[in-house]
Amino acid sequence: MGQITDRYVISLKGSPRREAFFSQPGVADFVVWDAFDGRTGAGRDRFDVVAFERRAGRPPEGGEIGCTLSHAGLLAEFAAGAGHPDDLMLVAEDDVVFTPDFEAVLSRVARTRGWGWALLAQGLEDPFQDPFWAKSRDLAPQSLLARPVGPPSSPWRYRLGNWDGELWGTGLYLVTREAARALTDHAAREGLSWVADDYVTWHAAAGVKVWILLPTIAGWVGESEINATTRPHFQIQSYAAHPMGRQAWSRRFSRFCAGARIAWKEMRGNTHPWTS
Repeated sequence: MGQITDRYVISLKGSPRREAFFSQPGVADFVVWDAFDGRTGAGRDRFDVVAFERRAGRPPEGGEIGCTLSHAGLLAEFAAGAGHPDDLMLVAEDDVVFTPDFEAVLSRVARTRGWGWALLAQGLEDPFQDPFWAKSRDLAPQSLLARPVGPPSSPWRYRLGNWDGELWGTGLYLVTREAARALTDHAAREGLSWVADDYVTWHAAAGVKVWILLPTIAGWVGESEINATTRPHFQIQSYAAHPMGRQAWSRRFSRFCAGARIAWKEMRGNTHPWTS
C-alpha cells in the first residue's frame, strides 16, 4: 500500500475536545479540519434531503448533515491533491482516544493491500473492555480470511478484512486517495444523500472497498459533537453474560458461521460486503 501522507482531526471550532485530543501522545502530526456544524439547520442546501427521506423514511437530523458535509469536504480536498492514488489519509474525530497499540497496528494496516477504506474503530465497541461482548461483532461480522495486522509480538490479535451486515462509524479511518476520488466523484454525480458512515448505502455504488479492523484501536470521550443524533446504534452496547456460558458459545458459533460465509463468497470472487 502507500504512505500515510496526511493526518487530520475533524473538530468543531471552539470545542474543548480539540485541546483534549492534542493532549494525547503521538498526535503532533495531525492537522485540524474545522467541522461543519449542522445542528443549527445549516447545510440543507448542500444535502439531498428528499433522497435521504425516500431511503430512510425520515428527515435527516442536523448532526447527520453536518457530519456528512465535514467528511465529504475533507475527502474532496484529499481527492483533489496531485499525489499518488495509493497515498493514504488518516482521519479522526476529536472525541477519539487512541489505545497503546495504535501506531503499531496503523503501520501494519497501511502496508496491507486490498482495500480503499479501512475502518479502524467502531462506535459500538469499547477497546478498554472485553471486545468479545460488543454487539458490533454480530452486526458486522468479519471474514475468516481477514489478515493479521497486530504488533510483531501478537500479529493475530488484530485482523483487517471484509465484513457483512450493518456497519457504522467514521471516528477513525484510513482512506486511499483513489478511494477518496471515487467517493467524491460519486457524490458529485448523485448528490449527497447519505450519512457519512452509512457504508451499506454508498460503498458499492461508489466502487470503494471498505474493510474493518478488529478489535478497534480507539475509544471515545462522551458523545459526538459533529454528529449529535438520536440513532440508537451510536450507543455502545454489549451483552451482560458469562464468557463461558451458553450465550457466549452461541455468539462464537454464529460469528464463525458468518465469517465462513463471507470467506466462501470472497473465494468465489465476490469481495463486496452485502446485507444479510
